[in-house]
Amino acid sequence: MIAREYNGVTQAEHENIRDFLILHYRASQRGDSPFWSDYLDQEVPDSLAHKIRLFNAHGQVAFYEEESFPDTSWASLWLGQDQWPSGYDPILDNYDFQRLQSRFNQMKQIIAQAASNMPAQKDYLARYCAMGA
Repeated sequence: MIAREYNGVTQAEHENIRDFLILHYRASQRGDSPFWSDYLDQEVPDSLAHKIRLFNAHGQVAFYEEESFPDTSWASLWLGQDQWPSGYDPILDNYDFQRLQSRFNQMKQIIAQAASNMPAQKDYLARYCAMGA
């Protein structure tokens, strides 16, 4: 029983890693060499095809309990390869974007204030790296 559970979890993890790696190659849309063309022509596993459809339609990342990478990594992969969804998640219609923008501005001010109170990098390195010498 334990071995079966372990094998199932391990297989799911390997399939998720496989899908993430395949997406790296497919999302690039490069076809300038046989290496890249082979990945563009490769059949996509059903699990990855589902994730691609969902992201392309609404910008949502299908996320399951056995995921090996956080949803932010999947989204970064798509967006970093200039793969943008054609639509958006309708739940966004319920967001108060003015309130969100105000909160982000507050966060920006807090970060700027904290950064202004920190020493310059060269001063920090001179002080703390010299201590170990």
